[in-house]
Amino acid sequence: MNTRSLLRLPEYDYSRTGMYFVTICLRERMPLFGLVEGDTMQLSRFGDIVAAEIQNLENRFVGVRIDLSMVMPDHAHLVVALGEQAQRLGIVIGSLKAASAREINRVRGTTGAHLWQRGYYDHVIRDDADLDRVHSYIATNPLRWTLRHSTP
Repeated sequence: MNTRSLLRLPEYDYSRTGMYFVTICLRERMPLFGLVEGDTMQLSRFGDIVAAEIQNLENRFVGVRIDLSMVMPDHAHLVVALGEQAQRLGIVIGSLKAASAREINRVRGTTGAHLWQRGYYDHVIRDDADLDRVHSYIATNPLRWTLRHSTP
């Protein structure tokens, strides 16, 4: 029997004011969102949709701010700041995944197709040093992608 491991901290309140590092991945990790050239991500039409939906979260939800984001070929990273009166993190991320999948499926003519993997990875950002590490990780993600996917 397949059992899924818990991705969330069991006792943590994900509606708490704070900053969260989130990674969401495409189903089967298909590189739909664009190409990495050197250390730069070149978004496809579908990557542009995801990037726009990430930024639109600030308009869709009270108390939500996107501190930083990066759409990669098969996943997206974002730092979400939840303020007072913000929805729980899971609702915000679920909304992002649903809205982007709906629009991408409309453009592709694949209505109802599952785009994203179930769930997401999150990390509660604890202090400024932690935030700096996350910013650095996101900023250098395209270069790491190139190094990992280049042929020897």
